[in-house]
Order: sequence, then structure tokens, then C-alpha cells
Amino acid sequence: MDLARVFAPEVILVPLRAHRDDDALRQLVETLVASAGLSDPDRIMHHLTEEASLRATLVGHGAGIVHTRLDELAAPVAALGILAPGKSLHLGAGLQFIVDVIFLVLSPVSPPEPHLELVASIAALVRDPVQLNRLRAAADARDALAVLAAFQK
Repeated sequence: MDLARVFAPEVILVPLRAHRDDDALRQLVETLVASAGLSDPDRIMHHLTEEASLRATLVGHGAGIVHTRLDELAAPVAALGILAPGKSLHLGAGLQFIVDVIFLVLSPVSPPEPHLELVASIAALVRDPVQLNRLRAAADARDALAVLAAFQK
């Protein structure tokens, strides 16, 4: 999947200024609400912070992919937050994982394939230490988008 088709500079926060996981998620949700024309960020936050949703968070290599599906969407939307160098926060069920890169993916309930394809593409990028470090080194949203655009699964 071409990640540059999903992400645009306005949904990439570099640096993401957050001290807690819920602050980070709130900023990413509000970014998607503004860019994708979604409504009710509080409902989306509640959905993301439910126990079952938090267990769906994929975490590894210092990056997290928080993902869920919502009835109101026609196509997947995503946002990316990269914390400033040297900053990190805890994420995931039990808040046990330390991350400095957070992807938020919201997709329609049906069909499931676009959601799975997007999450799998992001996971492939996260597993590539060179690309993940390039993403961490991004000075701004355009630099981060260039990393996403250059990545080929």
C-alpha cells in the first residue's frame, strides 16, 4: 500500500507534544476530525480507550499503531505523531510499552480488507529499523511524509 496516499502533511504531527497516551491520542483524533470531517471526537476517544480497543494496539520497536473501525467512515483515515527526540510515552494495554512514534488508524467496519492492509503496511514500516529511524529523524511533517512515500512494502 502506498502510505503517502493515506497520510498528508496536515495529519502528521512533528513533533507531537504530549506527556501521556491520552493526550497523544486526543491530538491525533482532533487532527483527523479536522482533516477528514469526522464528528464527535469524544465518542472516538471513548471508543479508542475502551479496554478491547487498547488491546488492539500494536506496539513494537518504539512505535505504536492504535487502530479501530467506526461505522461512520467510508474509507480508512490515519494520522501520525512523532515525539521530539529524547521524548517518549507509555502506550498499550496496561500502558507497558514505551513509544515515540504513534500511528492512529480509523477505518470503516466493512469491508475489513482496507483496514488490515493499511495496518499491515504500517507494521512493515515499523519493523524496518532504517525507515523507522528516518521517520524519527523527520524535522517536520513533509520530511515524515517523504519517508512514508519512499517506503515500499
